[in-house]
Amino acid sequence: MSTMFSVPKTPVFGSFGEFTIGEGSNTLRARYLLTKIRPGNDGTWECELASQMKPWREVFNVEELSFDELLQRELDDSRVAQDLIPYLLGESGNRAKFFPPILAVIVPRQQVGSGIEAFYPARAAQGASVEHYGNLFDFERIEWGGELTPLARLNYNRQRAAFIIVDGQHRAMAVLALHRQLNDNWGDNAFASYYEHIQVTPEQVKSIELPTCIIYFPDLHDDNPQPREQGLDLNSVCREIFLVVNRSAKHVSEARELLLDDEDIAARLMRRTLSTLKNRGEEQADLARLYSIAYGDSDTEAGQKEVVTGQLEYSSAIAIHKVHSAIAFGANEGFKLKNPQDISGGRATQNKNRPAEILLGTSVEDYRILARNSGKTLPTAEVDVVVEKLGDLADTALVRLFDLFRPFQIHNDELRELRLRLSDVQADARFEQKKAYTLISEGSGVRNVFDSHFRRLSEEKYEREREGQTIPQHILNQIDFCRTVKQALGEHERDFHRRRACNFFGINRALFDSAAYREERVFLSDKAQKLFHTVSTQAFQLGYAMAIFTVVEELKRGRPDASPLLYHNRLKLVEFVTEAYLAALNTYFSPKDNTIHQTLTGYISEPRASVFDANSPGLRGLLAMSVNELNERQWRFFRYAILEIVHSPFCWHAAQKKMKQMDCKWALTWYKEAIPKLVDGLMSERAKYVEDAVEAAVRGREFESLKMQTESEARDAGKSEERLRQLVEELQHSHRTAAKQNALSHLKASLETVESTSAIIQRLRANL
Repeated sequence: MSTMFSVPKTPVFGSFGEFTIGEGSNTLRARYLLTKIRPGNDGTWECELASQMKPWREVFNVEELSFDELLQRELDDSRVAQDLIPYLLGESGNRAKFFPPILAVIVPRQQVGSGIEAFYPARAAQGASVEHYGNLFDFERIEWGGELTPLARLNYNRQRAAFIIVDGQHRAMAVLALHRQLNDNWGDNAFASYYEHIQVTPEQVKSIELPTCIIYFPDLHDDNPQPREQGLDLNSVCREIFLVVNRSAKHVSEARELLLDDEDIAARLMRRTLSTLKNRGEEQADLARLYSIAYGDSDTEAGQKEVVTGQLEYSSAIAIHKVHSAIAFGANEGFKLKNPQDISGGRATQNKNRPAEILLGTSVEDYRILARNSGKTLPTAEVDVVVEKLGDLADTALVRLFDLFRPFQIHNDELRELRLRLSDVQADARFEQKKAYTLISEGSGVRNVFDSHFRRLSEEKYEREREGQTIPQHILNQIDFCRTVKQALGEHERDFHRRRACNFFGINRALFDSAAYREERVFLSDKAQKLFHTVSTQAFQLGYAMAIFTVVEELKRGRPDASPLLYHNRLKLVEFVTEAYLAALNTYFSPKDNTIHQTLTGYISEPRASVFDANSPGLRGLLAMSVNELNERQWRFFRYAILEIVHSPFCWHAAQKKMKQMDCKWALTWYKEAIPKLVDGLMSERAKYVEDAVEAAVRGREFESLKMQTESEARDAGKSEERLRQLVEELQHSHRTAAKQNALSHLKASLETVESTSAIIQRLRANL
């Protein structure tokens, strides 16, 4: 009866092998079945396995995917459809039609929702040749004449098992796409449009087979406590295999390595923050959520890549990693207001002493030093505590920024509304709208693949037209579809930007949707874009975090006693400063009242609305006098800018009010006593940027040209060398004087008034 009512399992045949992962006490056994998959519809086990093999995006719901589960680069469906499939079908001129093996891991699907379980069901052995893993799968070594052979059989449950491809997903997708075209079983897959032009028959694919290595880990099951103690599970092991394979193959980007790296504690902290932001449900709709994440692999101002690579993201994996690296492992000199050391990367974020100092008063306080790359050498339970404590400290400032800072609040509200509009029944019924939803919601890589596909098709069409060739109908169809999707996507993004801008500045959106207001609409969106682009940079987000934690260090240094700052008090201090600063920043970046304006008046017309516009009077304009490029190394400027804004006459009262409301009287006392030092550091930084602007006025080609012209005219007029020197000095003096006045006007535009040190101290201490 047990046989009659047992779960039916589908067989796979192949040859057996095994290897190990890790070393020493962390060694883990891995076994594999070297087999094959084949496209077709003849019902064989190879075809059935092809039906079960899926890329990770089809096993995980992208919206529920944690960053510990993220394994692979985005699939480039355009490359698969246009290059790999023609190669397999013999249409590329190549006679050989062979791919090297793909690697896949058999894993248990979660029984509720998407994703995978961390461990296999409990293992039961039947002699030396058979292993049972509950109703998930059985693995059997084939015996012959009482001896084990190299052959084996895997019997898997099609409902519970998933085969996650950890290497070779593009090769696998080529075979899977042929299989799906032949069997017409794409369903409502959002990526099917890349392959709809492919016409294939059983005869064409009968000789196509893809070698496949299916891996499983006999020790990763529910009855074995050792892997849990070592911090090992199916997710971490799949990441390890992916990294090992790809480090010796195609380059894995810096951000992708960080998403997989378990040695770097800052990378673990980054994934923790990203998962917090990404895994929030609709019950937390009023909080920030990363519907779409960019990886931020490059950091140049061209194309705003220092922001993100997509359209609607407001942070990146690289940016958040830099923040955690600086906060938890930054050099001590980076947390000084005067002449700080750059902590945007490199050796300056390898301070082994800082995390040990932060963790005083916790269960892991015994570490005298704690290296950033010790994530795999320390005991797993202790690493978990380190990540939890350091993560809670950093996220108190960082996640609150995304949750509470008004620009991000408005961005998230409008993005949520856009997704709701795109996911309604009528919009979902239109395929181009569904595709637009995918491009907006599933990561910048998906968008990049789509854009690349459109370019590829357009270039092929152009080349065929130039050579007088007939353009296949499927190319024309896909170009039309891509153009329709891009048009829909562009309309949604422009509408998003208008809605966000009107919400931010308090402007009547319905009025500015009118065609009669086209110029005003462009001005409005441009004004908002400059601010939102700035707060999405690594420079701003790192500068904001360093403003919070530098002030915390200054408060700690100002105490007369030599007692260490224990973790729970440090956490309270970070929360105190964060809440006060965000209250001040939100006052600065908000209209003075709730009036909805019918013209471009109100907040948008105030000088503070241009604080981060390089081409307008304001703090960013001050920086632009000496620095054109905006990258992560400008975190110091944004730390200074945030301190200027928070302590300005416009919004200090909001910070002061929040400080008094919080139940942390000792922190309020510390802050009041530290005000002279904070102001001294602030004025030192202000003087630096003014001086940089002044010196920049007598450098560069424009001044050199004017200087050469002055010297030439003086010589032509017969002036002496002494007089010529005086004229150059006068020219330099006049340019420096004008630059200083310009710099002060930038300060006044953003701060309302430029006060002396004593005046600032007196104002800040009043009523505190």
